Amino acid sequence: MNETYSDQFVKSLKKFASIKKRAVNKIDKIIQNPLTGEPLKYDLRGLYSAPLAKNFLIIYSYCKICRKKGDDKILRCSDCTDMINETVRFFDVGPHDKAYSRGSGIPT
Repeated sequence: MNETYSDQFVKSLKKFASIKKRAVNKIDKIIQNPLTGEPLKYDLRGLYSAPLAKNFLIIYSYCKICRKKGDDKILRCSDCTDMINETVRFFDVGPHDKAYSRGSGIPT
């Protein structure tokens, strides 16, 4: 399984250093089973959220399912064609409200 991390994900992980250990553990679990998160809806289709702490989430996608469902047409990642199907892409980690915003590393 391949994994990629957006610049925003790395930046947020540094900002919220107190949850870094939990985040690493959750990332490992997501990589083992990418479908464990909750699929998002509407303009965030193709993404999943996974709870990390009380009010913190990890936002990610799994390329294989994104393409299979046609959600790649909604997410429109600029480097989508460069990614193999077995790739998990981590976009952001942070408080619930901010993690869902389009300015949080989620492709526009």
